[in-house]
Amino acid sequence: MTEKRVKEQDKDRMPPENEDMEQGALGSLLLDPALIPGIGLKSDDFYHTRHQLVYEAMLALHGCKDPVNIITITEELTKRGKLEVAGGASYISGLLDVVPSAQSAAHYAGKVRELAVLRKMIDQANRTIRRAYAREDAHEILAELNTFTSSPDHSPTLGALEYFDMEKVLAEGKAYGHGGKDTGYPELNAAFRIMPQELTLITARVGQGKSSLAYNLLLNFLDLYPEETFIYFNLDTSLPIVASRIATIKAARDYEASYSYEVDVLPGYQRGAFPPEIHKAFADLKSYGQEKRLAIANRPHYRAEEIVGYAERFAREKKLGAVFVDYMELVQATEKHDTEELRIAHITNTLRIASERLSVPFIVLVQQSREGETKGKGGEVRQTPGLASLRYSGRQEQEAAKVLGIFSTPAEDKLTAVTLKNRGGQPNKNIHFDFDMKSGLIKAGGDDAENKTNPRERLPE
Repeated sequence: MTEKRVKEQDKDRMPPENEDMEQGALGSLLLDPALIPGIGLKSDDFYHTRHQLVYEAMLALHGCKDPVNIITITEELTKRGKLEVAGGASYISGLLDVVPSAQSAAHYAGKVRELAVLRKMIDQANRTIRRAYAREDAHEILAELNTFTSSPDHSPTLGALEYFDMEKVLAEGKAYGHGGKDTGYPELNAAFRIMPQELTLITARVGQGKSSLAYNLLLNFLDLYPEETFIYFNLDTSLPIVASRIATIKAARDYEASYSYEVDVLPGYQRGAFPPEIHKAFADLKSYGQEKRLAIANRPHYRAEEIVGYAERFAREKKLGAVFVDYMELVQATEKHDTEELRIAHITNTLRIASERLSVPFIVLVQQSREGETKGKGGEVRQTPGLASLRYSGRQEQEAAKVLGIFSTPAEDKLTAVTLKNRGGQPNKNIHFDFDMKSGLIKAGGDDAENKTNPRERLPE
């Protein structure tokens, strides 16, 4: 069947909807507003615009702990200039006459939600058809479909609820306690575990060391998990710069030679020669690639679904250890969004769902705003990171299981990580590192310094 024939068949079809069920749900809530927080509906679950507006007014009133009744809803819609669009006061009043009691509220709401999911399925199916006809990347299309089907927003019914099983709790708790990635930094491991099925954010102001920390973690993971593959999505800088920065860290860590990637490595591409320790580091990186253990995806404008598609493809070839994304704000959304905040929310949600589905840590770098900046003794700008200072604070930290804030003090060659959000770990803990700004090497500092930072030295026999 051609695309033209598909369109001809669909153009006269009405989207699934039931006005009576929508009126029944709203009427039930008017009779018993206490049901609003547990009804499980969103405004866009309603097909008819007037019902969306009435429900939005209900939510607003309930959220402010105001009475929810015909009078207050009418006033709220009048204040918003939407009363006539919502059918007027007489229509809203008539909703009370639709149902005799609120006993069937869950039934009406369930039907409204099921029909809403069917409409979303149709939209997604049409979108998939258009993308398939356009011959877009099949893996990316499948990743988008997986994200759609995995989202609880697209489930018409609640999941299965089991009776409490303590044995299951203990088993899952044990797996959780031992399931984190060894970062190569004992103090960080003790306070902040990077877990599979979790989205972890590393946040800092520009130039504070978040990319350096990500590179160090990547190298540590490569040494500690020789059977796993790691992907680094770099959306910010060119591949030679990324490779050079990783190489200077590896040369400093493994070969005790401190080089600057700008001064000592980048000119080597022109000369065709590098310092001996950098040459060794490049040879190591080359072997990681040949062994299919390291992938550096380097170009701007990756879409969230595209990142997930690549991750799924690599996971089919070899066990996937972690996915790095550098950085959040540069990831593109497939669909257009009204605001930048909604775009970032879509991206964050997509990456979180992929982490859960693939059971792989997604480590995503995000920017801090310039709020809270102070001047240090040497005149350098400092900023203690915080959740409220995330550039798009709100949905980002809600979706993430963990958020690690970073700030550095170059005059002292120090870097500090703060556990801003730490599900299952210690919140608001400062972890101190030594930071060689020249090479980018980050080593354990303070009480942790006696634990050598080269993870090879701690590998089991």
